[in-house]
Amino acid sequence: MFEKFHTIATIVVIGLFIVFVGLYLHQRDTYKREYADMTKVQAELTRRAADDCVLTRTDYGYQCVEIKSGRVFKVAVNE
Repeated sequence: MFEKFHTIATIVVIGLFIVFVGLYLHQRDTYKREYADMTKVQAELTRRAADDCVLTRTDYGYQCVEIKSGRVFKVAVNE
């Protein structure tokens, strides 16, 4: 009886391990892509001399609305 339980528990643990490794790798790739996007957006906003702004993700990339003046900067990101 114990051997059967031990076998089932081992299979479940190995299955969970495989699932969590897959999730980790997917999240890591997503993080790298988002970090690369943020580097491009930051460089573009610096080039345009944008002051403090609220950054929002949109369909085409990012939108930055300056807090003081209300000016809108749109930055397209190719995916």
